[in-house]
Amino acid sequence: MAKQKSTPPKTNSAGPPKHKKNRPDRDRRVRQADRMTEIKEPGNMIDAELSHDECWHMARLEFSCAAETEYFDLPRGRIVWDTLHRSGLLYHGNSTPLVVFEKLARYFRLPRWEARLDEHYLTGEALEAFYGLE
Repeated sequence: MAKQKSTPPKTNSAGPPKHKKNRPDRDRRVRQADRMTEIKEPGNMIDAELSHDECWHMARLEFSCAAETEYFDLPRGRIVWDTLHRSGLLYHGNSTPLVVFEKLARYFRLPRWEARLDEHYLTGEALEAFYGLE
C-alpha cells in the first residue's frame, strides 16, 4: 500500500495576528530613516548616504514644521565619524547654537568632536549674502 503525502493544514496567509507595539511616532520615523541609511567610507571618514530630499518629509514632521517649510529654512548639518582620530566632525550652518553640538555629541556618544562651519548649511541672511541674493 502506497503512503500518501501529508500536507500541512491550511492557515491564514497573513499568519498569526501581530501585536502592535506602543511606540511614539518619533521612534517609528527614526527606525524608517535607519532602514534608508547606507554607510559610505571615503578614506577614514564614515558618513551616511542620507540626503535631505530622502528624509525631509520625516524630519519636517519631527520638527512640527508646516508643509510649506523648506529644508534650507532650518538650522541643519551633518555628522561624520573620523575613524583615524576617533572623533566626530559636526558640519553646521550659521544658526546652530553651541548647546546643540553638545547635545548631538552626547546623543551619538562622540568621545571627541569638532564643529566646522559649512556654507551648505547656512540659513537666513547669511545664506542670501553667500549666494548674492540680497
